[in-house]
Amino acid sequence: MLRPLVFQPRTISSTTPCHDRKLKLDLSNQKTLALHKLYREERITPHQKGYALILNSKLNKGMAFTLYERFYLGIHGLIPPAFMTEEQQVYRVMKRIREQPDNLAKYVQLDELHTRSQKLFYRVLCSNVKELMPIVYTPTVGLACQKFGAIYRHPK
Repeated sequence: MLRPLVFQPRTISSTTPCHDRKLKLDLSNQKTLALHKLYREERITPHQKGYALILNSKLNKGMAFTLYERFYLGIHGLIPPAFMTEEQQVYRVMKRIREQPDNLAKYVQLDELHTRSQKLFYRVLCSNVKELMPIVYTPTVGLACQKFGAIYRHPK
């Protein structure tokens, strides 16, 4: 049996508390509006829950999910019980990357990180631009293209 479509206004909610909701901005000024759009915090409530959320690299925060988020999103027990900030995760990722013997192995590590968590991947990349640019750009990407069959993991 089909249900009729009912359009309801969407409210934006978040699993993360926001303490400055009372802040009122004058968005009539074009410059203020442009800055607000550029720097506002992105808060979404994901439609996926549980294991599907963990597989979504755009929403997965790894061990940075709070206890409340873990219960709300149905991922409690699906990830390790410890909590780590993004800075701690960046430190661990960089430590693992620096242990790799060559740039191709570092590229594979970064590619796997990008597959798991895009947010953490870009945080690591922005924190260590000088060190990682030769790995995610030329010449390592050229080498990765030449050895594509050896490092292929899954389609993107």
